Amino acid sequence: MGDIYLYYGDDEAGVNEAKLKTLQSLLPPEEREYNVSEFSPPANRFTLPLQKAMPGLIAELRTRSMFKEGTRIAIVYNLDAFYQSEPSAKNKAKKSVLNAFLDFLKHQFVSLPNVLIFVCTENPDKGRWVITTSPLTSFVREAGSVKVFRSHLRQQFIDSILARNSVGTVRALRQWWARTKSPVPVFNALVYLVEVLLQAKLLSEKRRYGLADKDLKERFLKRSMTVSFFKEYPQRQNKILHASRNYTIKELTVALEELLKLNVYVYPQQSDKYVPDISALLEKFVIELTGGTL
Repeated sequence: MGDIYLYYGDDEAGVNEAKLKTLQSLLPPEEREYNVSEFSPPANRFTLPLQKAMPGLIAELRTRSMFKEGTRIAIVYNLDAFYQSEPSAKNKAKKSVLNAFLDFLKHQFVSLPNVLIFVCTENPDKGRWVITTSPLTSFVREAGSVKVFRSHLRQQFIDSILARNSVGTVRALRQWWARTKSPVPVFNALVYLVEVLLQAKLLSEKRRYGLADKDLKERFLKRSMTVSFFKEYPQRQNKILHASRNYTIKELTVALEELLKLNVYVYPQQSDKYVPDISALLEKFVIELTGGTL
């Protein structure tokens, strides 16, 4: 019968390692070129629409391996159905597509000798989480194997900045960098943290700026914003509010301006002739932020 795996979490290295380990256990290297197909989101999108991927994915999963007793493997990255709740009755098109895909998995895929691997990365700084109660997540949990990978390094990094601990922040940054080998998660965490600290600062000094709670929630701290203080759990809100006392509004606004400058090095263009060592620039930024020299 067809085997299904779901690997997800904000520890991208852990998710990727699990995918590679599964792939190595299923196919020898010489068979992968012909028996592995990958389905990824378009370059400008975080998720891959199920409606777009489904025809090619089902065709791939119905295809037999060209090797005797072989297995064909389909790897699907960031499928949108994992990040969404069950479609409402009003959204007939999306509901129909999801139901058709689930029907295929339940009644046809289970009898095929192929393998389906879902890989989903989460981005806590942009509120992108796998919905554990979504119909597709629930089905994979019942019919296949699900593993979650969480990064404690990110939290250590954030906690060190909240405590304004320069030495701890640099240590945590280096440990996280060694794990991810990418500036993107570190940069996103910094943008999130500076923004939420600014919001907490506004909230704690609302009287000074003549801001009412209603104005704050409707104009400056709306839950619909990518980063919103009010999206945090109460315990987390208290921690951020307390930590905001360690910083001034001027320091945080200058920090945002500096992050805008770093953005061009985190996401370089092909036309860029030279890109400096971004890890050194990020270290310099956190030292200046926590050391009060920005």
